[in-house]
Amino acid sequence: MLSVGHLGGYRLMNLHASRSRYETFQRCQRLGYLQYHFDGKGITRKGKSMFLTTGTYTHLGLEMLLKETKKKNALPSVADLDYIIAQVREKYRFDVFQTRSGAELAEKITSSGFDLGDEGPLTDFEWHKAQLWVLAEQSALVEAFIRVFYHKILVEWWRDYKIVMVEKDMAFPFVKGVAPGNIPFSVIQSATIDVVLQHRETKDIFIGSFKTAASYDTRKAKANAHDTQGLSETWAFE
Repeated sequence: MLSVGHLGGYRLMNLHASRSRYETFQRCQRLGYLQYHFDGKGITRKGKSMFLTTGTYTHLGLEMLLKETKKKNALPSVADLDYIIAQVREKYRFDVFQTRSGAELAEKITSSGFDLGDEGPLTDFEWHKAQLWVLAEQSALVEAFIRVFYHKILVEWWRDYKIVMVEKDMAFPFVKGVAPGNIPFSVIQSATIDVVLQHRETKDIFIGSFKTAASYDTRKAKANAHDTQGLSETWAFE
């Protein structure tokens, strides 16, 4: 994203960057242009991506659990966990179908829903059935991710770490210079930190990042080995 302002009578140009932009352009420059720059703001598909939506609401559930832990300064109860999961599943359905009522779901499916790709010609009944099946499957998957995180990870984290910060948006100057026309510019790096932990005994600080993926392969492994997000978030927090 590009913004131009004025400072002391001089034009100042800011270029806003983020990890997602880097990786999108590295994967495909045309995709990066369409997603972020076409018509000044980018375009997205009308139908919801199953993978992205599931990742988004898994992330939301973990965020809510961590915030509850920090707020109470104690491990949330199983009742808290159940309440959070119910909230996340409701938000998931509303995001995809724009309805909070199961009775309204059938009519909403015709005007919104998941992008199921090239499924070929489907009758209305087949389309509704496919949409409902994906909603049930992915909602259950999100719930499973959140429950596993609570029972297998958060319990151990709470024993050893204090939660310092959850879901914090940050931005910092990455590069400064002068563009043609003698216009000063800066590249502003955006970073959203999922969680910051502090070890109870050593007081060491650790920055955690949650990621879901449609699949895991060599490319994902290499991306984790050279983690732009981890570096930028550590820099922002520092």
